[in-house]
Amino acid sequence: MSVREVNDRIAAVVDDIPALSEVRVRGEVTDFGGSSAAVYFTLTGGAEIDCMMWRNRYEAADVDLEDGIEIVAEGDIDYYVDGGRLSLKPWTLHVVGEGDRARAVERLRAELADRGWFADETKVEPPAFPDRVGIVTSEDGGARHDIVESIDDRDPGVETVLVDARVQGPDAPESIANGIQRLDRTDEVDVIVVGRGGGSETDLDAFDTEVVAEAIHTAAMPVVVAVGHAADGTIAGDTGDVNAITPTEAGSAVVADVERELERCDRLAEDLTAAYRTHRDTHLDTLERRLDGAYDGTVTERLDSMTRRLDAARSDHTAASIDDLHDGLRRARAVQAGDRLGDLDRRLNRVWTTHAADRIGELERRLDRAWTTHTANRIGELERRLETARDTVEREAEVEAEIDAEVEAETAALRKRARYYRVAAVVLAVILTVLAILVAL
Repeated sequence: MSVREVNDRIAAVVDDIPALSEVRVRGEVTDFGGSSAAVYFTLTGGAEIDCMMWRNRYEAADVDLEDGIEIVAEGDIDYYVDGGRLSLKPWTLHVVGEGDRARAVERLRAELADRGWFADETKVEPPAFPDRVGIVTSEDGGARHDIVESIDDRDPGVETVLVDARVQGPDAPESIANGIQRLDRTDEVDVIVVGRGGGSETDLDAFDTEVVAEAIHTAAMPVVVAVGHAADGTIAGDTGDVNAITPTEAGSAVVADVERELERCDRLAEDLTAAYRTHRDTHLDTLERRLDGAYDGTVTERLDSMTRRLDAARSDHTAASIDDLHDGLRRARAVQAGDRLGDLDRRLNRVWTTHAADRIGELERRLDRAWTTHTANRIGELERRLETARDTVEREAEVEAEIDAEVEAETAALRKRARYYRVAAVVLAVILTVLAILVAL
């Protein structure tokens, strides 16, 4: 017979057994889900059975199922020929309350939370580039293949160390805990991954036990938990340092993608080069502006300083030159005035000596002749001649003034003295004449 024929016979037998019709089954709902046509869930309670209920009947039952609720389902046992498995097809549902398993898991979850096993500060970040990764899972399960393949795809150079463990059944909690502790006691690996594929809640019971949670919490190495899917929230996942969505995602959690990291390094190198060039160019521009400013400031300051020094030197030189010119002019004027004064004194002396002596001699002679003729007439005549002599002397002084016209401004005082000497000479001549007359009388 073919498999189909065998399954058809089994289905016929099931349909003919009255004890499998209109059964009442009490259990805890797990793995609740559905589609537009039907809802699916599993009833657990020491064992488990799959259930399928048509959508219209589920809505008519007016209940909201969710994982952990204990219910009583009434329906028929059905054999699914294509899948080769038995299931319960309820037509009505009655909610009893929270199931024993769900209550036990929540009590344990609350107790471990109070101990601080789920606190973020207890989490340890796995190394980004481990050399060896320890894996605790079933050697024959698909999770092992998914974890190893994910690690190899991201970094083929990372080695994996497998510890075979039972992940389902009554012996699973101790087996998983022992595998974690074994890897943690050695230095063979840098990080530990513990997990399995998805399944019903009862399939995952081992990961909701205290013994597994304690092994994860007390491990010195980082532990990544990869159980089922995101909906399969387990106590082990809450305790682990990282809770991966699936076994495949565990590879991403423990090993960096080498190709992406190399690309990231290349981008960082390019960004660093660009940033360096920008910083360099900006710095060079700043230095250039500062250098230009400093150069301009220094040149301006030096030019200003040199200009001030040149102006000061020019002023000093000009003042010195002017002082030298003034000194020379004063010396020249003094010498010239001295020379002119000496010359005038000498010429005056010569005039006085020659002219006065001659005139006095003539006056004396005329005085003698007048004395012999008529003293009074001679005195008058002498007075007239004396006036004539004064005019002659004055004309000679004017001639001398014309000769010295070019220095008249500088020797005004000297001319005054010359006029004084001439007047004094005339007066003296008159006095001498008068004295001579008086002596003669």
